[in-house]
Amino acid sequence: SLRISQAKPLGDFFSFFIPRSDVIYYRPLGMQVPFFFLQKLFGVNPLPFHLVQLLTHAVNSILVYILVRLILKKDTVALLASFLYGTSSVHYIPFYWFATYAFVLGPTLFFSSYIFFIRFLDKRKHVYFFLSFLFFTIGLFVNEMVIVAPFIFGLYIFIFRKKEAKKAFSLLPYGAIGLSFLILRFFVFPAPTSGLYSLKIGKHVLNNLEAYFLWSFNWPEEMRAQLLNFVTVNPEFIKGFSNYYLIFVSSLLFFIVLWYIIPFILILVEKRKTVFPFITFGLSWFIIGLLPVLFFQHHTFSYYLPISLVGFLIWSLSMFNVLLEKLQKKTFLRIFCIVLVMIVWLAVSVVTIDFNAKIHWAPRRAKQAKLLIEKAKQYYNPFSLELDIYVYPTSENKLSLNDQDAFKIIFANEKVITQYTTEAETKEVL
Repeated sequence: SLRISQAKPLGDFFSFFIPRSDVIYYRPLGMQVPFFFLQKLFGVNPLPFHLVQLLTHAVNSILVYILVRLILKKDTVALLASFLYGTSSVHYIPFYWFATYAFVLGPTLFFSSYIFFIRFLDKRKHVYFFLSFLFFTIGLFVNEMVIVAPFIFGLYIFIFRKKEAKKAFSLLPYGAIGLSFLILRFFVFPAPTSGLYSLKIGKHVLNNLEAYFLWSFNWPEEMRAQLLNFVTVNPEFIKGFSNYYLIFVSSLLFFIVLWYIIPFILILVEKRKTVFPFITFGLSWFIIGLLPVLFFQHHTFSYYLPISLVGFLIWSLSMFNVLLEKLQKKTFLRIFCIVLVMIVWLAVSVVTIDFNAKIHWAPRRAKQAKLLIEKAKQYYNPFSLELDIYVYPTSENKLSLNDQDAFKIIFANEKVITQYTTEAETKEVL
């Protein structure tokens, strides 16, 4: 990302907006532009990058509170949704790997657009519509996941504001710009839809949906690889990571009982049909938000979840709120249930972070890259006629350094060649 964000002549900066043919994504405002400015200001010092990530995430947590409050009209639930969103482990990779900043900034634009769209429906002021449409348009150039916005906005109108159904026509400009974006990306500048990015309809779609569902409960990404089918986990994994597995499963059962089973029983007994629109809306949002990536055969990551996660929280917490309202007059029990949910959620998130620190490729490659770079600095001589750096063995090192990119950036020298060897050679190797 640092390397494709180099722009010495001014023309190079504008080239950021020409879609690349080697990757399926198109995120000039989510990748090249942020990297360009941060690199200009701070070089390759990682701290400012992480601070920007943290600040943007903090803004998102506030926006989630505002948005959920506008939809559910419940302060307590909105605060709880904001807390759960902010501490969810689905944000693990973006915090570790700034290359995925688009998956933090994209939701910022999506949430902002949504908030202003609801304000437009409430106040009927065109300035809100303009701001909503502007944030949506900018968001498309930050992260392609934002393209689902008009579908979720339309769903909101037809579920909660049926009497204002005609206002759905206001979404036509969103659809037009979204369609133009798709034509640009898949016909004018065709994106690769093969290899890792192959798109197909099959059983893997349900497997992906199951994985995204479990990740929403703070399960680590690795659990998808350990699922032999929809209900069976690799026994070797259970044996080797029994403590972690017990925590993941028990916490899932905890949330299923407290968020779904008990509220569902109350809904049936008390015939509380008013909650069904919120359940339908939240569940639909969760699935629609994943449509851009749900059909990938070999490319599923938890960092695709931040937009869908809010739909998941609306669905889950609207049911949980049925229990909270039942306990309205029993203040202690009500507060106890809320605090218990927060503690269990946060605990599982921390456990997942600890688990990821041991086995996830992001921290593993980060440590390896740091080791190789520090060692390379001991050998590198910018005045040498031979600028080859030999790395042994190939394995994970090539991925950790992203092939040729790392040393070219670190030493600010495009002539540096990184040679990956499968066996130790006579020359000095790292």
